[in-house]
Amino acid sequence: MLDPEITKCWDDKLRANRKKAIMNLRKNNLKFWFSKEKEDLATIIRGIKEKSTRELKNLVPIAIKNLKKNGFKVHYAGDIDEVKNILLGLVKGSRLVCKSKSVVMRELRVSETLQKHGIRVVETDIGDRLLQLEGGTPSHQHHPSAHLTLRDIRSLLETENEQLPEHADVLAGKISDTVRKHILNCDWGIVGCNAISADEGSLFTVENEGNIRWLTTIPKKLMVVTSIDKIVKSYYEAMMVCYATGYFAMSKLTTYIDVITGPSKSGDIQMKFSYGVYGPREIHVILVDNGRMNCIEKGFGELLYCINCSACLDICPVYEEVGESFGVKHALARGLMLTAWLEGLEAIGDKLGMCLTCNLCFSICPSKINTGKLLPEFRRRIVNGSA
Repeated sequence: MLDPEITKCWDDKLRANRKKAIMNLRKNNLKFWFSKEKEDLATIIRGIKEKSTRELKNLVPIAIKNLKKNGFKVHYAGDIDEVKNILLGLVKGSRLVCKSKSVVMRELRVSETLQKHGIRVVETDIGDRLLQLEGGTPSHQHHPSAHLTLRDIRSLLETENEQLPEHADVLAGKISDTVRKHILNCDWGIVGCNAISADEGSLFTVENEGNIRWLTTIPKKLMVVTSIDKIVKSYYEAMMVCYATGYFAMSKLTTYIDVITGPSKSGDIQMKFSYGVYGPREIHVILVDNGRMNCIEKGFGELLYCINCSACLDICPVYEEVGESFGVKHALARGLMLTAWLEGLEAIGDKLGMCLTCNLCFSICPSKINTGKLLPEFRRRIVNGSA
């Protein structure tokens, strides 16, 4: 008998809409994915992630030291329970939090934790916000509302007093207008990040919509929830990760690449720094391990080379058919193996059996993660009881 979650993904409408979205992404990206430019860039990214993962035990304290030096308040969390304690301690007494989309925050159940304790959470990513209004689940890790048609979205947004056209710009504008009002009144902005440069103590974010810019600038208090595998050594390496994220996701640069090196400040009054001028006065960074060091120590550090560009999702024939069912928080076979290291084998069930081992994901991965090589070794460990 098929898993009900997988059966749901075979719903004709949902499946057709997801496939259409993925085919559009493929059409836009195929030329770059199989170009010499892609190969050259992937060689650079593989080198960066290989080195930073190998040296991660040394890079973590360097990053924490320099983040603190720049005025960030850093909280190190070993597991999900520690994340929850830190998170709830920081937001105590808050009523409204606005957050960005983040695979790490989904892994750590940030939204669920806040809502369970009576704090309202407004998702600011357009796709996540649509899912929040629909009450549904994502059909794609990076394009969560890919299954919704213009008609579906219009019905979610329009009221008796306001009829909306089935036009993407108008519908996106309607969502962003509402979200902006929430951000202006929220107690906290919460975002993830794409890279951390250890030497400079800087955080890097990549986006197209501009919601992360609002969240890192408007609220007086900002929280960055991220994982230790985002750490690389230098500013250059972090910027290359951000550059590659855009190109492998959509064959061009993202609209925004932002670097945060401490709270907002000005030295214009008597040459002394004043803090919290136009941006946040305090920035808290929750830096999470949650099994990643264990993953490295057991010889599976390559699973952490991922830069979350989503290219693998858009070429995988299984993901095209069943979407997010081919994963648990982290998608595809790589994500399932990672989840097993982070949360235990029971967390992934028998979903690894869905992988065709075609290795198409490897062929376009910016970090050259060789799932086809890792998977047999992972299965061997399971059989031997050493996974």
